[in-house]
Amino acid sequence: MELSSWTRTGQIASDIFIIFVTAANLIFLTRFHKYIAWRTTGPDGSVTRLSMLTKDYFKWLPVPVTASILIMLASIVMIIYDGYWFRQIALGSFSVIGIVVAVSLVTIFPFDLAASHNWWKFDLAIYYPCVPSQSIPLGNQCFL
Repeated sequence: MELSSWTRTGQIASDIFIIFVTAANLIFLTRFHKYIAWRTTGPDGSVTRLSMLTKDYFKWLPVPVTASILIMLASIVMIIYDGYWFRQIALGSFSVIGIVVAVSLVTIFPFDLAASHNWWKFDLAIYYPCVPSQSIPLGNQCFL
């Protein structure tokens, strides 16, 4: 089946986007995990960081790293090789890999939310994209 040049260009753009997003996710998971924490300010102004991730996070980390590498390699192959069946199998495998990573994340859940005794009382503003000025004030939070 012959594809038009616009369709092939869209597929290549999609594959490049998948590679960039997966690489950004990989960098976030491996380098910035220490920022997934609850910060408290002491009376003297010092900031204490209480991590929400347990040691099990590092046991789980090889699963998304391996999945990310497989997805990036398959996307590179999809840029080079334009086979319909290969593309369909690769895209289907992306879904299966995503499910495997999500299910494996359940093995380390729940995260250590005991780091904050009032973890639900944080400043959060959720707005509708089309009506950004409307929100429901709740204490010093804004919820919609």
